[in-house]
Amino acid sequence: MGVLVNDMYTVVMAILGFIIGILLVIIISLILERIRKEPPLVKKIKQLARNSSMEHERVLIMDPRIIPILMENWVIERDNLDPEQVTVLEKTGFIRSEGDIIIVNTEAIKTYIESINTSIQQPSIPTIHDCSPRIAKYGILSLTFFGIESSVGPVIKYTTALTKFTRKLIEDEELRANIFILSRRVEEVNMEGARIIIIEIGGGERGVGGYIVAELTRNADATKVKQILSKTINNKNLEAGKVGTK
Repeated sequence: MGVLVNDMYTVVMAILGFIIGILLVIIISLILERIRKEPPLVKKIKQLARNSSMEHERVLIMDPRIIPILMENWVIERDNLDPEQVTVLEKTGFIRSEGDIIIVNTEAIKTYIESINTSIQQPSIPTIHDCSPRIAKYGILSLTFFGIESSVGPVIKYTTALTKFTRKLIEDEELRANIFILSRRVEEVNMEGARIIIIEIGGGERGVGGYIVAELTRNADATKVKQILSKTINNKNLEAGKVGTK
C-alpha cells in the first residue's frame, strides 16, 4: 500500500512540475514581449522625429537667371545645366529630357514671362515705392491716399505699393465707395482679406481733404501706425512722399 501511495505522489508531482514549467515558459514569453514592445510615448517620439525629418527635406528653388539661357538655347546638353535646376525645371514643365539632351518648352516659358510682365505693369495711378522700406518697419504693407474732389468724390491720388488689396482698390469702384462710407464710421476693418485702418485728412470744402488707407500686417500695432500717420499729416509730408520719416 505504501508503495502505491509513493507512486501516485511521484506521478502527481511530475504532472504539477510539468504544468509549472509550462506556466513559467508562458510568463517569461509575456515578459520578454513586453520588454521588446515600445511604450506609446517612445513610439510617438519616433514618429515625430520621422515627420520632422520629412518636413526638413531640402526644397529646390529655380534660379531665375536660367530662364534667359533657356530662351536662347531651345535645345541644350544636360551636362551644361546644374542637376538640381534640371529637376526643378522638369517639375515646372519648362523642359523635358531626352537622354543627354534637354528640350525647352518655349511656350510654357513665354506664358510664365507674360504673367510676370502683366503683374509688374505700371498701374494707372502714381506709386511711391521708395518709401516702402521706411514704413515696413511699422508693419505697414501699403499706404493709399485718397483726395476728395467735389465733382466725383474720393479719388485715389497715389499708393506706396501694389498688393492684392491695392490692385483691387484701384480696379474696383464699389470697394472704393465702401471704404469712403466706412471711413465715417470705423477706423479699422478687414476688407478683401486685408487688415486696414482709415485715417481722415482735414481740409477741403466740408472739412475733409482726403483719407489714408493703410494696409497692415496681422501683428502691426494699429495705434502706433495711427500716431505716425497723424504726425506725418501734421508735418505735411504726405504729398511730398515722405511717409514714415521722423
